[in-house]
Order: sequence, then C-alpha cells, then structure tokens
Amino acid sequence: MITRFSVILIVLVSLISCVEEFQPQLNESDELLVVDGKITNLEGPYTIKLSRSSGLDIHAIEPVAGASVVIIEENGPAVSLTEIEPGTYQTKVDGLQGKVGKSYKLALNIEGIQYETDYELLKKPTEINSVDARFEYQASFNSPEDVPGIQFYVNTDNSTFEEDYFLWTLEGTYKYNASLMIYYVYDGSLREFDNHDTLNTCYISYDIGGIYTARTANLSVPQVLDKPLYFLPATDIRLSVRYSLFTTQYSISEEAYQFWRQVELQSGGGESLYTSQPYQIRGNVKNISDPDEAILGYFTVAGVSQNRIFMDQPAEVNIVLEDCVPDPMALIEIFDSKPEDWPIYLPGGEGVSLGLVNPDCVDCQKSGGTIEKPSFWVD
Repeated sequence: MITRFSVILIVLVSLISCVEEFQPQLNESDELLVVDGKITNLEGPYTIKLSRSSGLDIHAIEPVAGASVVIIEENGPAVSLTEIEPGTYQTKVDGLQGKVGKSYKLALNIEGIQYETDYELLKKPTEINSVDARFEYQASFNSPEDVPGIQFYVNTDNSTFEEDYFLWTLEGTYKYNASLMIYYVYDGSLREFDNHDTLNTCYISYDIGGIYTARTANLSVPQVLDKPLYFLPATDIRLSVRYSLFTTQYSISEEAYQFWRQVELQSGGGESLYTSQPYQIRGNVKNISDPDEAILGYFTVAGVSQNRIFMDQPAEVNIVLEDCVPDPMALIEIFDSKPEDWPIYLPGGEGVSLGLVNPDCVDCQKSGGTIEKPSFWVD
C-alpha cells in the first residue's frame, strides 16, 4: 500500500516535466526511487515503503520488492526488516524500539546498489498542549465561496530546544447514522425486523491528507500557537453526529523540516507549485556509489506526541443527509430478487411508509462504515 506521503512525493515527479530550470534533465524513461518511512519513540513495528515511479507516469507506481532494508542504531544493533508485502518492509512487533537521545540511520540494498542515510538524532518530543476546533467560514478548493466549517488548530508546549521543528499528521473518525430505521427484512419471505437500530449507527476512520509543518526559530518563546491544520466543511456527513480528530506531532530535525516544508509548499497549490523546483527537494537517502541519483522521500527520525479530541455536530448549521423516500410501488421487485441479494431491509415506523429504498438509507455499513464502536470512542 502506498501512503499519502508516497503519493505526494510521486506527484512531485510529474511536476519536474513542467519546470525548465532544473538540472539534470529528466525524461519519460527515468524511474525515481521513493522511500517512505520513519522511526519514533513509540512502540513499533516500524514500516519502510519502497517504490519506483514508472517514468513520469504518476499512475504507474511499482513497489520495490526483494530489497534488504536495515535500521541501524548508532553504537547499537542493526535490525533487518521483513517484507510483509511487495515493497513494504516492517520490524517485528516486539522488536526494535526507538529511544530518545539515540541516533538512527536507514541502509538499503536494492539489486546490489547500496543506499543509506546519515545518522539522525531521535529528539525528545515536545508535547501537544491542545488541539482546538473552531467554527469558521472559509473558502475551499471545491468552493471559492466561503462555507461554514470547523478549523482545527494545534498548540505546543514550550520546547526544551531553542529552535524546534514539527511535522503533523492527522486521522479522523466520525460517527454517523443511516437516514431510516429497519422495520422489515426480506430473505425469501417478508417479516418484521425487531432491533430497528441494529444497522443505524456506524463509525469510519480515515487518513487525512496534507502536510503540516512549523518551527520555533525566531520566536520569542519556543512554542507554536494556533497553527492551522485541517478545515472540515460543516455540511459534510462527517460532522452530522460526532467527530474525533487524532493528531500526531513529530519533533524532527532541521533537515527533516526543510524537506517536509518544501513538500508542503509543493502540494499546497498556489504560486509555489510552479515557481519552486521539485527536483531540488532532495531527501536524506543517498546512493553511495552515485550521489547524483535523484531519490524522493525521507527516512524520518522523530519524537512523538499525540492528542485526540471529540466534538458534536456544530449547532450553527443543519446538516442535510440523503433524502430517502420509500417507494411503495417498487416493493414488488423484492419478490423477484435472488438469494445473493438478500437480506433486503425495508424502513417503517411512524410517518414512514413501507417501500423500497437504497440500501444505504437503512444500512449505514453500505456507506463504508462499521457498526463496531472503536475502542477509543467516547460519547
């Protein structure tokens, strides 16, 4: 599986063909190695993903299988990773544990070619002080007009470093309901369905795209305040019942910050997408025999702090879900259905007529969720 960081890095390859100033010239036959992985002070396993862009075609990403992948602790052990699927390499669950104050590097052998990073210090993490959710109106990529929504902001504690550098990743989880309750089921015969709300409430967790970075350099106090993160339009089903944002804050090196800051600028649109030079966004992985080889990606070594917040549907907006109107005339269709289409659920109850509806109107799982409540969920 290719992560969002890998996708962003591969997208940068396609931009190279649009910039005339870079050297050396790349052409459609060039394939670039992409490295995506990290080690932190959290428990493993740690994952390294290796892939190649098939020329400048960003839709043809091929995993790099059969490589030797090793994470080395300075003056400590060298741990080999196991390939769990093509191009994805992982440490053992009870294996390597990153330690604050230790330095680590990545070493690769791909078809006899040696790649490695320099040692990088795993810094003491600066803690997240708070993550705030504020109702605001903003324009978005899909809507040039201001729309209501929730803007998330992060605040750090004071850093113990005079200059500190941060990278944030985000994961969202939301609770939502199907529009109608189930009152009847057809599975060869039509009968009443007793537990009306069985398939009404679901949960979905998803990886939020985007690169978010900041630094404390030139600040009077080494603390990041009100760093904007994710904006979620309030008309979205994700805010229809209850929402949770899980924020991971990486305390990274200045070199790692410079890399991810450039990726943030490239992937964020605007003038920087066209005025900067994607080829110059060089990561920390190098070909030992050929230092000029262009390699995308970064092996990140970081101390980590995490935070989870919950919020209910914003009181300022009315989120309108799909208009599910039962069709009584279509009921006859269920008697011609095949066993592979069963069970067929039908709504009912006060004010709701018996009729056929789209499955996602009564079964929240049809929208991609699960009825199993996450272990971390708080109502």
